[in-house]
Formats: sequence, C-alpha cells, structure tokens
Amino acid sequence: MKVLFVGLGNLGSQVFDLFLEDGQRFDGIEKIESDGTVYFMEKNMAILKDILDYDCRRMPLSEGEGWAKELQTKYRALASKYR
Repeated sequence: MKVLFVGLGNLGSQVFDLFLEDGQRFDGIEKIESDGTVYFMEKNMAILKDILDYDCRRMPLSEGEGWAKELQTKYRALASKYR
C-alpha cells in the first residue's frame, strides 16, 4: 500500500501512517509497538470482557498463539449455550 504514495516524499509517508492508524483504530487496535506488541482499545476489549470474559489489553507478539487459543475456547463455550 505504501507504494501508492511513492514520489510524495515525507508527505506520502505521513498520509500512509494516517491511513494505517485509522484502520487500526477501526479494528480496535490502539497501537503496535516496534517489537510487535499490540495494545487493544479499552472500549473494544470491554465488549469482549462482557460477552466472553476475555480480557487482553496488551498482546506481545510471542503470546499471540496462546491468546488466540483462549479466545477460541471462550467463543466455543459461548456458542455451545445457543446450540
């Protein structure tokens, strides 16, 4: 995607960063650190906490698989209540 802004120099990079940040917020991501740690927005995580009892405000890249397995387990438990 950054290729779209080639030739615009620093302005193109700034535009790309704005698109990226807005997209992340739309997906419930507050920020991503340089080491890959993801911080989720509190309001989005509050919904998952309320519905699934899943609470993950900070996810280091190395812990992604474990968090995904926990979320899958909680989702399956919720789904089984409605079958």
